[in-house]
Amino acid sequence: MRNEKQYLNNLLKQMKQPVEEDQQRLQFQKQMLKGGVLGLIAIVCLIWAQQPSWLIAMVSIIVGIILMLAGSIKNTLNNTQILRQHIDIKTIEYRLAEINKEKDLQK
Repeated sequence: MRNEKQYLNNLLKQMKQPVEEDQQRLQFQKQMLKGGVLGLIAIVCLIWAQQPSWLIAMVSIIVGIILMLAGSIKNTLNNTQILRQHIDIKTIEYRLAEINKEKDLQK
């Protein structure tokens, strides 16, 4: 039981570090996505001011929407991965709590 506890504690430490790094990376990606939306709006406005052609404006809007959807899908996949890691961490923490309870009952 002691070996299992040591193993779970070490595993927990190893798992928590990447989760924190992933959360920081996700914050950065969200900021980049917001910047992309603002950039898209600026590009559409510039194109509209230079040449009010519906075709150019529509093409730029469609390309921007596709890029935003791609970023959103990637962000969702990353969130799913982080959620799975959180579930794994909580499972390990729960098992460690069970081990501690069993230890207390034996005393």
